[in-house]
Amino acid sequence: MHGFYSSETPSGENAVVQMQLEALESAGHEVRLFAVYTDDFSLGVTYKLRTAINVATGDGYDPSDELKAFQPDVVHIHNLFPNFSTRWLSGWTGPVTTTVHNFRPLCASGNLFRDGASCTLCPTSGQIHGVIHKCYKGSTVATVPLAIRNRRGLHGDSLLQRADRIIFLSDRALKTYADYGLDPSKATIIPNFVRPTEIKAGEDSASTAWLYAGRLTSDKGILSLVQAWPSDVRLDVYGDGPEMRRLQELAGPSVVLHGAVFRDTVLKAVSAAQGVVIPSRWAEGMPTIYIEALAAGVPVLAKSGNSAADDVLISRAGLVFNEWNEVPGLIDSIRLSHIEIRRAAIDRYHENFTEPIWTSRIEKLYSEFITHSL
Repeated sequence: MHGFYSSETPSGENAVVQMQLEALESAGHEVRLFAVYTDDFSLGVTYKLRTAINVATGDGYDPSDELKAFQPDVVHIHNLFPNFSTRWLSGWTGPVTTTVHNFRPLCASGNLFRDGASCTLCPTSGQIHGVIHKCYKGSTVATVPLAIRNRRGLHGDSLLQRADRIIFLSDRALKTYADYGLDPSKATIIPNFVRPTEIKAGEDSASTAWLYAGRLTSDKGILSLVQAWPSDVRLDVYGDGPEMRRLQELAGPSVVLHGAVFRDTVLKAVSAAQGVVIPSRWAEGMPTIYIEALAAGVPVLAKSGNSAADDVLISRAGLVFNEWNEVPGLIDSIRLSHIEIRRAAIDRYHENFTEPIWTSRIEKLYSEFITHSL
């Protein structure tokens, strides 16, 4: 079950849901996608008001009748925000699991990040701080419904309380939720995957360009990265967002801004890149671009504090920087150890992020529910 985000903002989460659906079908499972699409709902003139009410009250699209007709062994939820109802959860008696992709139950903006730094005011001192700082879309009015929904913390979150098992994409994300009251006994870690057919693993290229792909927002660290980027190394930036204009002002001749492009274009660019940079200043779950880099055997340079950086320290598939002024030197270090790092990246991909590994893990999780219900 998934509420698809607007196509105006390319979403890795949307792509992941589609890939997981196809993986389960390929493994022989009968799967039905219960979905709502922001693109469809947002056409109405009352959309913003209606979704605000939905978020604050738990109202919205109710899939109960369709679920009763289908009678699934397990309901797997990815995203209910903002168009699905949450009220139906209390009446559904079958097993429920959910994958947590962000920190929205704790934070209106979903990333525990504000004004250039980590921010935990809302989960520690009350959701009114999100309203004061206009944390959702820079709007007081837009933030109020989320503050109302999150006012009782994780113990008041309908989905997390109802779910029998909660899937996290990384240790860092699980620990963050556990620190704010989530019962860790309900949690498990199952990272996402990408398919090797989508990327030509280990393809060598004469290109000396590095790559960034993602939203152009301050929490992604792209502005600081561009300011620290060396003038003699090309950086290809794929994506769009509110910081595009500022980025255009800051970008030197070595930074090439491609704007929003189709995912296939990014995948081809990844396989040809000398390296992928993940400068996110918030934890994230596990960025898809990181897994795509591993699958392609491409070194990763990551900012400490995000989940990709945590994995790089395990995999040795690149290097991690703490300060922005370290970036030029680490690019040189990766260049000198390029072959070894490529091999480490591919090894890590096959060890932890392939479709068969994900399928095996999710089947094991589902079987717990099915066995229990027999």
